[in-house]
Formats: sequence, structure tokens, C-alpha cells
Amino acid sequence: MSNVQSSKIEDIKRGIRLAKSLREAAAVEELYYSPSLRETIAYTKLLDKQIQAKRAAEIVFANAYDQWGEVEFRKVMDLIVSIYGE
Repeated sequence: MSNVQSSKIEDIKRGIRLAKSLREAAAVEELYYSPSLRETIAYTKLLDKQIQAKRAAEIVFANAYDQWGEVEFRKVMDLIVSIYGE
């Protein structure tokens, strides 16, 4: 993370908050999957490549849930919108 610009720190915090929320939802069986630390690192690497934070969250986190169907995917997308805005 030392290569990430300081202006991206808030975006990194949002990604960590998103991953934590997804893990908590999986723990109480609201979602079928809990993202790994590796996915959080992948999110951060996308930020370092100048991908917008919300788009990086969609790529890394939402796409992982797409395999469980539209309902799971929508839950994650709703959470992304709540954290990153429209």
C-alpha cells in the first residue's frame, strides 16, 4: 500500500468498510460468500491503477457475488451504492 497515493486513503477505507460489511452479512447468512483479504488487496491495486473506487468495488466485490444470482448481486450493489453513492 506504500505505492498508493495519499489521496486514495479514503477510498481504501471505504473498500475495507465494504469488505467488513460483506463479511458480517455472510456471518449471519444474509450472503453466501465472505470476501477474502486477497480481494481487498485486489481492490486497492485497482485504485493504484487509477480505477475509480466505486468501479473497483463493483469489479472486485460485486462480480464475486454475481455467480449466486441476481438477488445476491443486487444486495452487494445496494451496499456499494450506500458506501460510495450513486
